[in-house]
Amino acid sequence: MSTIPPRPLGQDRALARLERMAAAATGGEGRGMPHAVLFAGPGGVGKYPAALWWARLLKCADRAECDPPCPDCKRIGAGSHADVAVLAPQEPGKAIGIDEVRELIRLMSLKCVGRGPRIALVRDAHELTHEAQSAFLKLLEEPPGSAVIVLVTENPAGLLQTVRSRCQTLRFGGVAFDEIASVLIAAGRDPDAARRAAELAMGSVGRAFTLTPELIEDRDQLIAAMEALRGSDPGELEQHTTALVERSKQGRAGLEDFFQWTMQRIEAALEGDPGVESSPRSVAATADPSRLLQRAERIRWTLDALDRNANAKLVIRDLLLDLENG
Repeated sequence: MSTIPPRPLGQDRALARLERMAAAATGGEGRGMPHAVLFAGPGGVGKYPAALWWARLLKCADRAECDPPCPDCKRIGAGSHADVAVLAPQEPGKAIGIDEVRELIRLMSLKCVGRGPRIALVRDAHELTHEAQSAFLKLLEEPPGSAVIVLVTENPAGLLQTVRSRCQTLRFGGVAFDEIASVLIAAGRDPDAARRAAELAMGSVGRAFTLTPELIEDRDQLIAAMEALRGSDPGELEQHTTALVERSKQGRAGLEDFFQWTMQRIEAALEGDPGVESSPRSVAATADPSRLLQRAERIRWTLDALDRNANAKLVIRDLLLDLENG
């Protein structure tokens, strides 16, 4: 059964701009709007659903408002529309190579079957190898006919400047807390659990759905342990270091969550709020905001180092030493 791409949640500003772009087209062929757009923003905030929704808007005779859905909308939802080519990593985190880009270029050179432009959607565009991005430049510079190319990424810095410069950038922000909570409740989540998950989701609907009560409890235990770091016992330091490395491998709460917690403590301290979140309640938000900011900067540096494939055990141990001494 196909899933018809709905209007994405909580991205009204970005979607309004996409609607204006579509309305600027003349003759239903995509002229009068950018031929390449970069959808940039955090993971799980609806960038790729927005790309599918815009494809519907460009291909549907009723501007994606058909009810029941027309054949074009159904095919886009099913990923089988002849005029909409999708390029994505074959597995999460796997690179997109030059051969796959060459095949996309070939597909984009074909004549449109239906109304509107031929569309290419590149999901996780930051996974394109440098060679693949270089090959992609020709398509960006000389798109066939009225073709529209959408690059979707949570890491624009992973794209060559020559690629980014040939695209109009459309930024997507986090989804509001109330909207995320409403979606979770509508999906059957307990209201209290839904609100807690929405609070911790960092604006990501996708992340919110993964935050079960068990995972939230696991996160709280991590934060309590990190806040309790005192002294410089080598055995305790090694234990915490190993635990954080293992958490990262297992996809459990880790440094990103502790960074988020620290930023919330900074906000609460600046506002004079006596506490942060609902748990762990034992941690007050009365610390010096400047010291918390130094901590946040140190955690962010560590996260960036890990993204650059630094030795996880070494950089995490150094971080914990600094936190203990700070």
